[in-house]
Amino acid sequence: MILKFIPGPEKIRDFQISLMQRPKAALLFIFSFLFFTGISYSQDSTHVEWKASFNKVNENKFEIKLTGVIKKDWHLYSAVNEAEGLTGITIEYEDSAVNKQALKISANNINIKDPVFENKDILVAKDSIGILQEISFTGKPAAAVIFKLNYYVGFNDNFIPEEKKITIILDQSAVGKTENRILIPSIDIRKPVTECGKSSTPSVGTGESGLLNL
Repeated sequence: MILKFIPGPEKIRDFQISLMQRPKAALLFIFSFLFFTGISYSQDSTHVEWKASFNKVNENKFEIKLTGVIKKDWHLYSAVNEAEGLTGITIEYEDSAVNKQALKISANNINIKDPVFENKDILVAKDSIGILQEISFTGKPAAAVIFKLNYYVGFNDNFIPEEKKITIILDQSAVGKTENRILIPSIDIRKPVTECGKSSTPSVGTGESGLLNL
């Protein structure tokens, strides 16, 4: 059961007057509401459908490849825009031994008059997006890498943060040998591929060219 507090007419009128007198506070309230709403919703989000694969460059170097299909009419804020506080796409690896290079992003980029940012011209990605990142390891390569993919999506005046947790198995045989020593939450080594659309459960890959479905 979800309980909702509904204020009386006088409370609503006083609150509206207060926001009108303080436009910056009103803007902050609106964005705060959108931000927290987005966090709760993004767990089961289908705004971007991701697939992942990897190529082994050498014994200690791998190329991570992500491809995303963006939901119709939505866009992804793929570019960094410091003036507007947009961080673009970021990837955070759980293993501190991972050394990562800069992201290489290819996308159908367009400029839009974004109502979220007072109709300013904002560069966004539509339809699809591709991401490449080269990683290496300090010491022996791990059998698997786990990382979080963070970005923002939008549609009209919607502005929603999304987070995807992805696991890629780089060496299936090594995972099998060290299964008792490697802890990968929510993953069944014997059933590596999860169902689509469940962003709260990591995805697992089992080959150099195998695709991963979220």
